Amino acid sequence: MGKLLTGFILALIMLGIACGPAFAQMGAGLKIPAINVFVSSLISEKTRIEAGLSIQALLLSAIAVDVAGKRYFDPFEVGITLQPYVGADLAIALAAGAIFISPAVLAGVEYQIADTPFSIFLEAGLGVTFGGLGIGFAPGGQLGARFDF
Repeated sequence: MGKLLTGFILALIMLGIACGPAFAQMGAGLKIPAINVFVSSLISEKTRIEAGLSIQALLLSAIAVDVAGKRYFDPFEVGITLQPYVGADLAIALAAGAIFISPAVLAGVEYQIADTPFSIFLEAGLGVTFGGLGIGFAPGGQLGARFDF
């Protein structure tokens, strides 16, 4: 439990540093399959910053935090209204005494559930991991949900 609390506090601090005083529209959510809990802040009309903690890593006696920035574009219709975005992510993990750093680029779409503060998103990422085992590519994808306060 101590690692969970420490990791979540680190994620909040990282978000605070990234956002400064712009905590106008906060949110919190969950991403799977990595079981990543995150907090987010809409820092401009089309820019969001997120900071998260991997629960899956904690279950494996590791700690992993990440910070992502997303730039949103105009929505489009496909039976439902989707809002595309691109972004960048930086994940830092500590596992088995080694530090791993993974920068990545993101692309995704978000669906805002009508008349609610909930949104659902699907994103794909491509990154590179630097760590104790050398350098490796890190493709991935996530499904997530966010509640905006």
